[in-house]
Amino acid sequence: SLEMQAIELTARVKKVYTELAHAAKLQELRQDELNIARELHHSVSARVEAGEASELDLMQADIQLAEAQNDLDGARRIYHQNRYQLFNLIGLPLSRQKYTLQFPDTLGYFPVEIDQHRALERLPELPVSRSAAVRQSAARWGVREAWSGFLPDLRLSYYRQDFGSGYDFYGVEAGIKLPLWFWFNQNGDIQAAKAQRRAAGHERRAIESDLKRQIEDAWHGFEQSRAVIQRYQQTIRRQSEQLLTLTMEGYRLGELDLLKLLESQRTFLTSQERYYVALRDYYIQLIELEKFLDHEIVFRQ
Repeated sequence: SLEMQAIELTARVKKVYTELAHAAKLQELRQDELNIARELHHSVSARVEAGEASELDLMQADIQLAEAQNDLDGARRIYHQNRYQLFNLIGLPLSRQKYTLQFPDTLGYFPVEIDQHRALERLPELPVSRSAAVRQSAARWGVREAWSGFLPDLRLSYYRQDFGSGYDFYGVEAGIKLPLWFWFNQNGDIQAAKAQRRAAGHERRAIESDLKRQIEDAWHGFEQSRAVIQRYQQTIRRQSEQLLTLTMEGYRLGELDLLKLLESQRTFLTSQERYYVALRDYYIQLIELEKFLDHEIVFRQ
């Protein structure tokens, strides 16, 4: 239906915008990665000059720096791909597709409580469910119409007659039509109507089952993403930042080798990237759930 198409289009635009916002965050993360790689390269160079590190460490730092630049370039490409995907989806004129165009909304965690049972209770109210119910009701009436073929056809007419001297006479005509071979004539129509009724019932149950699956998948995805976000905010972010700071300082002082530093750097960046992925998924699952609720949650007007 047109209403359901509008709901799906709104969700699609929001999802593409979410991907764009995630790409912007990924760009920031890759810039942080490049800054860390530069700081690492500076520390390794200083230790090599002081004779405290080998040329192999410097080669490793060179590789890390080049890979960080590659990652940043890749993140920029993904960002621009998402920009143009959004432009095409909303039909933005070419004259307005400029690099200076700003996107005010960004990804940020905000706690939301979703009542799964409330979403499931609204299944019959959804446009696609209502359409399936109408088709099933029409199929039931089709069976009744087929059975009505067994009934006799009664006709009664009442009219005035003119025999040349005015309308002084009235006529009555009555007729009855009996389907003598009704069983052979109507049985096929009845069976066809019943088959359509069964098909409409199966279709409605399949639609409602699929909608229920979508709601449960979105809700469980929302719960899982929220758990990842909360663990990062409560524990992982602080400890990964502290670990990176301590290992950088330990490497400068010669207390730790380069491998320990690279491992802490990888832990810091991986945890951040996983957080942004969870944040993106959190938004996408909320957008999915919006389709089954009676209010907007993210990117509200």
